[in-house]
Amino acid sequence: MQILLIEDDAPFRRSLENFLRRAGYRFDSCATAREAIQLAATRDYSLVILEYHLPDANGVDLINRLRALQAPIHALILSVYDYDTVAKEFQTDRHALFLKKPFDPGDFEWLLNSLFREQNLVLPNLNRKADPEWPEMLAPIPRLRDSRGVLN
Repeated sequence: MQILLIEDDAPFRRSLENFLRRAGYRFDSCATAREAIQLAATRDYSLVILEYHLPDANGVDLINRLRALQAPIHALILSVYDYDTVAKEFQTDRHALFLKKPFDPGDFEWLLNSLFREQNLVLPNLNRKADPEWPEMLAPIPRLRDSRGVLN
């Protein structure tokens, strides 16, 4: 179970890397579409977390290119743009979710759990060394979504 994180903003990418590492996810990260394609050519990913506006590609186009290398890949698209600005490009993609920056880490974790559960996968998302009393899987945080799938 691997995640590919593609984010060109270095401080924000490090923040997401720290979050994923502490939560126990296995991942690779990079800053460009070119690097992402090179990584995807050598490793299979179940989930891609990516910035919508990368310096060398549109996030939706990159998802399609990655899916040509390996399928199925679920995607979590991050953007400072509003959903309405980017929705027409991926609104029919039932394997992609959108999260507007800045976002609450709880929303991010909930979406990760949702995507993994959609794939019928269960993986530990907590660092057991930090607190062995916690369950292996966090229950999804109940959130309301509008008709477009965006969290309210």
